[in-house]
Amino acid sequence: MPRVTKQATQEWMTPEILDLMEERRKCKKNTQQYKQLVRIIRNKCLEAKESFYSRQCEELERYSKDPIHRQCMTKYEKSQADKKEARLLTV
Repeated sequence: MPRVTKQATQEWMTPEILDLMEERRKCKKNTQQYKQLVRIIRNKCLEAKESFYSRQCEELERYSKDPIHRQCMTKYEKSQADKKEARLLTV
């Protein structure tokens, strides 16, 4: 039976991290190599997570300076609040 490929559970996970995780899973019996892979994976995850969130922050900062995007977000937030209010009234 073919093994199902794993998909990233977090947005910041890269295919490289997933491959390392698969390799780590295969070498559980070799404790030295397993521990080494655990350290590598932990470091790669920290780097990927920091990079992902810094890109997200830069994007938000860029949008916050643009008045058109600010207006769009204000309208979006208002529409979401209206939807929530409408749901509460129907219950």
